[in-house]
Amino acid sequence: METLSLTDRVTEILRNKILDLSLTPGTQLDEKMLQSQFDFGRTPMREALGRLVSEGLVEARASRGLRVTPFSLVNTLELVDAYILCERMVSYNLRMFDDGLVDDLLEIDQAYLKSSLNAELLEITQQNALFHARLALATRNKYIIEYSTKLHNLGRRLSFYIYEEEDALPDKLQGLFDRTRGDHSSIIRCIRDQDREGLVANMTDHAKLFQERLGALLNLEKKFEFDLSLEK
Repeated sequence: METLSLTDRVTEILRNKILDLSLTPGTQLDEKMLQSQFDFGRTPMREALGRLVSEGLVEARASRGLRVTPFSLVNTLELVDAYILCERMVSYNLRMFDDGLVDDLLEIDQAYLKSSLNAELLEITQQNALFHARLALATRNKYIIEYSTKLHNLGRRLSFYIYEEEDALPDKLQGLFDRTRGDHSSIIRCIRDQDREGLVANMTDHAKLFQERLGALLNLEKKFEFDLSLEK
């Protein structure tokens, strides 16, 4: 079993704090505060923050230090549009005969099911990201893989927020979990059947679910207070 380095562990802890909104969008990241709060060493903390900057979850501002990347209306909508296009790109370039692809996807889907039964939101977003990362890996194109990985990291934070708000709506969450698993099953079936046209259609529809969910929340702006104002 692979052992995580200290920097890997610090990166994972900070990443999860950002993804589950414990470190809220726009939060200033002061080194001394982080060292005090999480008992990190200076070197692994700096290396971890550098990784999170490259992932897009933290941003560096000239002479103003680091902060958790804020949400904004423009950036959020651009992210969703890019996500849909990325999934279509993956579906067009995926190699159907990639070794172990179907078995890997089925294993991840079972982990997703286990997480969904307990409504473990952070783990659910993780398993969903792993599912799509495995699809991207099957393109065997490093640029597509890097692009997809970055978008799904950014998308996990938005997805966690949407899940939390949807939890306020009766019977909403379990239906979404079931729909996601249904979409994943359709994607796996298309790969098994070597159905490229069906794969493109299913992955596109699946990606648009994210767009639909965000749109539903924006239409409920009186109920939910999500600061999507443009950044100053």
